[in-house]
Amino acid sequence: MGGNPPEDRYQTLCRRIVEWAKDQPTIQAVLLIGSRARLDHPADLWSDLDLLIFANDLQPYTDSAWLPEIGDVLLHILDSTGRGDPEWIVVFSDGLKADFAFVQIPEYLINHKVSIQSPLVMTDEYHEIYGRGSICLMDRYNPAVENQLIAFQISRPEIPSQEQISDFIQRLLIEALRTAKFIRRKDVWRATKSCNILVQHHLLTLVEWQARATRGLDIDTWYEGRFLEDWAAAWFIDMLPGLSAGFDLQQLHRSLQNSLQCAERLALEIATALDLEFPHSKFSQAKRVISTILAAEN
Repeated sequence: MGGNPPEDRYQTLCRRIVEWAKDQPTIQAVLLIGSRARLDHPADLWSDLDLLIFANDLQPYTDSAWLPEIGDVLLHILDSTGRGDPEWIVVFSDGLKADFAFVQIPEYLINHKVSIQSPLVMTDEYHEIYGRGSICLMDRYNPAVENQLIAFQISRPEIPSQEQISDFIQRLLIEALRTAKFIRRKDVWRATKSCNILVQHHLLTLVEWQARATRGLDIDTWYEGRFLEDWAAAWFIDMLPGLSAGFDLQQLHRSLQNSLQCAERLALEIATALDLEFPHSKFSQAKRVISTILAAEN
């Protein structure tokens, strides 16, 4: 792993990928996305290489035969993106990691020799990714845009309606009740999963809603808790150490109670800021049921 700094080696890897792509007649464009294309919170020492490859035909890339043309491969798996596009996740022998997502160009665009902007517009699910930073590494039909940032506007996020927040609070409370039962059964594995993953997933949505409701829609809440310290409420950041638990029943008990405390405060602040109704009675009753379960004798 010695030698040149990682950023230099990733630049070299990018050049190899572009040279390879230009020799593939089915590939129309290669887009660099993720942290290595961002100006806001750019790549750090541990950032990977994320690529979208737009092709007229994906068949040549359904197996891994093409990978050795780019470099010596240590590990590789075929996965898929949230949109359902095939994505090769690759670790090269020098430790560099790259994710290659392949996007099918629609048939009606194949023979029109359009530039990168047309396939970008058609892939709605990736618009937020484009808006956070994307660089055109290769455009077969418009090479003038290569190595340039692609301008793309992120759509404004939404705030919850009364129906959405009421339904969401009930879902969170049901998951918390389920977690409490796991704890009382001493079903430590499932209790830990539910507490640390499922309950926290609900909490994260509330944190995002609270930030937008109290600070305005211009606040960037990113995704999956990225850069949480930059945009979440300060009091919530202070609570983070008490929101996760190891495989320990006492820790799980404390973590669940703290999570419910945070959820109630977040939901109440959202409702207050948006002039929505907060279900005080339902929340209090559910907490009592959960406390009863947690206090029950074995």
